Amino acid sequence: MKARAIPDRLGLRVHNLNIYRVAQDLRVELDLELPDSLSLLEAHRHSEALERAVTGELSERVQITIHLEPRDDQPRPAVRQSKVTQSVRDVVLSLAQAADVRVHDVLITDEGLVVTVQRAFPGDRSLRETHEEMTELERTLKPLIPDLARVHIDPEISNPD
Repeated sequence: MKARAIPDRLGLRVHNLNIYRVAQDLRVELDLELPDSLSLLEAHRHSEALERAVTGELSERVQITIHLEPRDDQPRPAVRQSKVTQSVRDVVLSLAQAADVRVHDVLITDEGLVVTVQRAFPGDRSLRETHEEMTELERTLKPLIPDLARVHIDPEISNPD
């Protein structure tokens, strides 16, 4: 759908882009990432330009909801600590559903722990099913690991034929 390409053409970054059909209209909802140093007025100008581009390029009636999301492009401090990494590995190893999960990295950040794991999935499994399993693993880990801020799951292919 064209609506997905428009922010790229404008040099804008978005996420959580959802398109709905509501009766005869389209509803486009998205989060627009903008530098956190912009004023609200400047950010709103970008939002309005995106809205005009979407409504101008789509031939249907469109309702657009844009959430402004501040973005900081500066690297944030993070450290690794073997004791914390080992405790996260222990939690992961204790999970029956995580037999094929490998803890790749654990970072201690200002937000909390950022854990990166790798998990093997069959190559013929759909992306939707794979994502649902990754999301379930993340939900399982969150209450078990104190200070967990984010889990990144890197899907590997278990049968790369």
